[in-house]
Amino acid sequence: MSFTSLGAKIDTSVGNNINGAYNFRIHGTICHRIGSILPVTESDIAHPKFVQIYIYDSAAQIDQRQYHSPQLERSVLEKIQSILMETNPFVHLFRTMDQISWEKGQSIDLTLRLVAEGPWDLRRYNAPTASEIAVLIMNNEEGTSRDIVLHTRANFQQNINEYHRSYDALHYVLLFPHGENGWTIDASSLSGEHVTVMQWYSNRLIY
Repeated sequence: MSFTSLGAKIDTSVGNNINGAYNFRIHGTICHRIGSILPVTESDIAHPKFVQIYIYDSAAQIDQRQYHSPQLERSVLEKIQSILMETNPFVHLFRTMDQISWEKGQSIDLTLRLVAEGPWDLRRYNAPTASEIAVLIMNNEEGTSRDIVLHTRANFQQNINEYHRSYDALHYVLLFPHGENGWTIDASSLSGEHVTVMQWYSNRLIY
């Protein structure tokens, strides 16, 4: 159900091919990547992945999810997908982006910026709206280096800055079904003190 893919150098020497408990071991850091909203390559058109799946109708989405993960129950996927279609602002945003990119029967490339920081209080725990998380880029307007610049049609992927407020919500969709804001480098407590990653998510779990 993720909008983004996970990139890591996986150590297969202790993977699932060895008897005993399953291990997932990596070298270095984990990164999250996101590509074009619309599938561009032949392989992606045939079997879209991640964010590209969400632009299709409900039945086609389930078909593609089961193609990539045939072991998952279709009825469970349908329930989860239905909830996300109703509540997740990113789903609405990406589907709208697809709809408005079609002009006179032809798809044009739109550029959208998922802003890393917002004008609202980062100490809130409620979910953002689509208008709060994204800005349509006009006339090559510049943002911050942590912003995510998305294209409806682009044959490349980009890494997402780990300090972006939507870093977690875009990948761990089931943990952040409403697209809730995550920790940012400028996060602060109600008293105005700087908050660490651990403190932020500990407080979030309490609330």
